[in-house]
Amino acid sequence: MTDFDLSRLDDVPDPLGGAAPARPDGGPSIDVAALPPSPTRGRVHASRAVALAGALLFDAAWIAFVERRPDIGSLPAWSVALGLGLPLIAAAAALVAVMQPGPRGLGRRFVELAALVCAPPVFFAIGTVATMPAAAHTGPFVGPALRCIGVAGVLAAGPFAFGLLAIRRSFASAAAWRTAALGVACGGLAAATMSIVCPNSEPLHVVVAHGAMMLVYGLAGALAAGRVTRA
Repeated sequence: MTDFDLSRLDDVPDPLGGAAPARPDGGPSIDVAALPPSPTRGRVHASRAVALAGALLFDAAWIAFVERRPDIGSLPAWSVALGLGLPLIAAAAALVAVMQPGPRGLGRRFVELAALVCAPPVFFAIGTVATMPAAAHTGPFVGPALRCIGVAGVLAAGPFAFGLLAIRRSFASAAAWRTAALGVACGGLAAATMSIVCPNSEPLHVVVAHGAMMLVYGLAGALAAGRVTRA
């Protein structure tokens, strides 16, 4: 067996020290030493907690200062619980794909991520139709639905912005899927808030007008991943 001279380890150059090597594609080299330090794990957790609090306060402020359904005081507790619970469960399930690092910190497998993105809107739609009693048709569908879609879009926009700020440059893999999950979660929070804002409890209206933002912001998250959240 050949003996190694451990003292010669000092002769091995530091690949991250000194001048940065040239890139194979001829582009400008990156000075690793000049890059800002990565945030600590505690700072990451704190920023995400602040983003979650900001998202909840954003939607709560709409209820407190803009509008809420006039019959909210007369609704049975089970009705309020269903209106809030179904979309919040969907949002929490989607957040699992965003928050949990997975094995070796690289996130979950593709199949798991796809399920966590696609299953919450389906769960919300099926749960709404199955549990909410059919309401009598009291007017046109399209006009009120478009208005609620617009309001839900605003209610999802604030949490989505908070979320993007908290997870920017965070995902080394599956960034599109994980950012799409963020959008679905924000849409779920908006749908929950709409149950307190809108008095129309007809299941089709709730699924389409209140839940549409789960799909819209899911797509927006997938499109934003390359510029915002991919590490």
